[in-house]
Amino acid sequence: MNIGRLRTILSAKPRVTQLAMLLIVATMLIACGGDNGSSASSDESSSSSEVKDSCSSSVIPGSDRESSSSSNVILSGSEESSSSVVGSCSSELGESGLEAISAMAYYCVHDSAKVDSLLAIYKADGNFGDMTTSFADCAYEMSFDYLDDDVIMPSPLKMFYLNEKPYSNFKISWVKFRETIYKFWQDDYGVGPCNRDFENVVKRNQDSLSESPRYFICTDRRPGYYSEINWVSASALQVATYGLECDSSDYRSITDSADGSMYVCDRGDWRLPKDVEKEYGLCKAENNGEVKAGEIYEYICDSASWKLNELVLVDSSDNREFRALKIAGLYWMSENFKTDSSRYFWNEVMDENFCPKGWRIPSDKEWESMLDTLRGVRANEYPMNLVERFGGVVNWWSSTEYGADSAVVFGIDYHPMDYASSRKFTYHRGIQPKESKYRYDYARCVKDGPIQ
Repeated sequence: MNIGRLRTILSAKPRVTQLAMLLIVATMLIACGGDNGSSASSDESSSSSEVKDSCSSSVIPGSDRESSSSSNVILSGSEESSSSVVGSCSSELGESGLEAISAMAYYCVHDSAKVDSLLAIYKADGNFGDMTTSFADCAYEMSFDYLDDDVIMPSPLKMFYLNEKPYSNFKISWVKFRETIYKFWQDDYGVGPCNRDFENVVKRNQDSLSESPRYFICTDRRPGYYSEINWVSASALQVATYGLECDSSDYRSITDSADGSMYVCDRGDWRLPKDVEKEYGLCKAENNGEVKAGEIYEYICDSASWKLNELVLVDSSDNREFRALKIAGLYWMSENFKTDSSRYFWNEVMDENFCPKGWRIPSDKEWESMLDTLRGVRANEYPMNLVERFGGVVNWWSSTEYGADSAVVFGIDYHPMDYASSRKFTYHRGIQPKESKYRYDYARCVKDGPIQ
């Protein structure tokens, strides 16, 4: 590899972004890869004899690892641990593998002279000395797609190959490049490969100096989307309950002695506790039928499970059935009120016979209080059925007038584009004519005090 040519490009572009830097480095590697005219396979096999046959398995200074033979911490304690050798022995990589490591080094450190000296250390010892942790953390960050607003952005590794491979004869394949980078940080962290054999396994990062997650889980589920299976940050729930039995008939809780966190085994699955469970404990036979107030809703202990205390009521005037929940001090219908149609003019909903006896149309202040209570919990907040499945804008009448000819409406804007936005909605307060050919909206009824 012509480091002189590479150094010239790097020094001429001091403000190039990290991604652009990787592309520049990769381009140079591609250009240099064909100089000797030999095939990738012959290069990789012949290069092994040109570097040292033995590599030291140095530990990171100040880390909590003992040596190359120290055991990997697997929380279940059931799998045989892998070696925690820092870095990959250069004699095992071949020329194309060394090209991948070199590209990573120049991506992570923008000082070509420093990189040159570090690469010399790597070729001799199989690690970057006291820079190994920094390179491992950088390599880990390179390895993942990420969400940018609503768009899944490719990782720098993928960007390199998508942009350069069609136009080059770079010797190293995408699989080899990716595996080399992955193996570098996986060896440093002592976690080994992540594949279907290790799916949902939790392991500890053994590099005590690392700024990457302290615990990893092998999964293809990232926050908000699915991705390639890999080691991602494990949640406190996953770490605390990994390897613990949770039978399909179990309903019990455990408490973390370190911080008092509560985790619930709910008939085969571990989960975080509901607010009502944190406040009042689990629903058992001895408190069956009890009603408790949660942060937002009322709950009832029913058949060994806290359930929403959703009331099913019958309108005595026509035997129509509807449901209601208590939120912000009022009983709210949990679905739009329907008679002959689903949307109405304001004068229709204000008729004294529109709502069932004892019920009424809520004021603007009551709408505001209810929506403030729900906002940020779930977008649809399914018990209230506030928004349509595929999003949009929904408006409801309030009883509050605005002048002689208009009234206040409340609406929800909901436009789910990904997991994050699907959990959000915004509401608005507007003014609409009481009667207009095209201005009619939904209605819900509320009731004060206890329901008889």
